[in-house]
Amino acid sequence: MAYDPTHAPRIVEQDLGRRGPSHWLYNGTDTPAVFAGNGFITNAAALGMKVGDTVRYRQDGVSPPVVTSHEVITINANGSADLSDGTVLSAANAG
Repeated sequence: MAYDPTHAPRIVEQDLGRRGPSHWLYNGTDTPAVFAGNGFITNAAALGMKVGDTVRYRQDGVSPPVVTSHEVITINANGSADLSDGTVLSAANAG
């Protein structure tokens, strides 16, 4: 599914001094690899994302949901973001 700017990542913790990272949440049905693709978040600059921010992604539509954490590596000239490949935080059901 293509990125929809009207369903943009939500900022959940913002560094008001702009010296440290802010933290964002995003849910979607794409795999984490697609989500982390260079330019997937097309409006990152307009949202206020910056290099070093973290984005927690939850892949819905799978059971259990897959949750990954990504870092903003670059804000591209067109305002999109390049994210790290991500670290899996949750993908299994212990019970």
